[in-house]
Amino acid sequence: MQETESLKAAQQMLCNNAIHQLTNAIYTFRSVQHMDGRSEKGRQILAEDLMTVEDALYSVQSQIETIRNLYLEV
Repeated sequence: MQETESLKAAQQMLCNNAIHQLTNAIYTFRSVQHMDGRSEKGRQILAEDLMTVEDALYSVQSQIETIRNLYLEV
């Protein structure tokens, strides 16, 4: 019983973290959509923001794998 509650708590924490990362990725991606990449500075900011989005999505992927592994190991 206690193990089930611990799994559920871990799952909720990981899901909340993934949702937070996805929200940040969407927000940043929407701002990228409106950037002007014609100038050097614009391209640099665009590239940095896309790397931020990519990092957030990798984090979400990691959260998903961790949740899956929680239940595969039971």
